[in-house]
Amino acid sequence: MESSVTKSLQVFYKNLSLFPDSLYLTFPEETQKLDERVFLRGRFPAQGIPVKKNDGTIPTYLLLIHEFTVGLDLHRESFFDYALIHQEVSDKKTSENLTIIISYTLWDNIKQRPLFSSIIEQNKPIKEEITLDDLVKISQATAQALLVDIQSGVGK
Repeated sequence: MESSVTKSLQVFYKNLSLFPDSLYLTFPEETQKLDERVFLRGRFPAQGIPVKKNDGTIPTYLLLIHEFTVGLDLHRESFFDYALIHQEVSDKKTSENLTIIISYTLWDNIKQRPLFSSIIEQNKPIKEEITLDDLVKISQATAQALLVDIQSGVGK
């Protein structure tokens, strides 16, 4: 699924470079408030130290994916809304949707600050059984939603 998202993003961002998870895990963990009740927890580069590519160049922007969750009938509020996070959900026998929830930050690597953070919930109705094609399609739809969300968020 990572390759589906990456390929979709590379269509719009030709200079897209991927950094290993091992680098992301070295960043300090922080909590960011998105609105009155929604908090995002993620890792952000240390202040004053721009992230460099292997060739020594410094990318202007970083897309930090904090969480990428795949499941059935998930809701972003259940993960990120502090007022709802501890509510129990009744067990269900059947599921209606395959869901991806992604939390991310667009980071200005030069000015060392977050430009925009968001949480996206993408659903794909389940007709019968879940196939690999369903996973690819929802991953591509999530990448498209991510692009739209970034473009609208940066414009604010």
